[in-house]
Amino acid sequence: MLYFWDMGYEAASLQGLLKTMKISRSSFYQTFNSKHELFQLCVKQYRDMLRKELLTSLKESKSGRGFIEHFFYSRADDADKPISKQGCLVMNTATELGQKDTVIADLITDSTDKIAQVFYDAIIFAQSQGDISPEKDPAVLSQYLLCNLTGLHTLLKTGKDK
Repeated sequence: MLYFWDMGYEAASLQGLLKTMKISRSSFYQTFNSKHELFQLCVKQYRDMLRKELLTSLKESKSGRGFIEHFFYSRADDADKPISKQGCLVMNTATELGQKDTVIADLITDSTDKIAQVFYDAIIFAQSQGDISPEKDPAVLSQYLLCNLTGLHTLLKTGKDK
């Protein structure tokens, strides 16, 4: 996953994958069938890790709005860390392959929907606490937050500081 995240799908070579994974070509093909299949598994793993991180943080949060604020501030606080320069694997993949590969496009749509769902849940939580107006549409707000997250990751990837 880290190799794909660092290189992107198209620049990731089979030789680089084999070296990173410390396996032989035959083991690779017996296990994954193709680079494309492995990449899908890696994007799913990344998505599931991010979603789990978000859900855990939301569950531990005392407020929905606090969760949202903490999440975005923590991303900004990490601006100087090397991982921020990598961006988001889901969004990097959307940019690289979103219009070229329908299987990957569907995976990216599913991934962004799952991330937006956590924001949706946080907004509902915040509305129940009176921190966000109940007149605001949580579906629209969750998409707004998702767009802001992708923009923030893109800016950090370009080297913007906190």
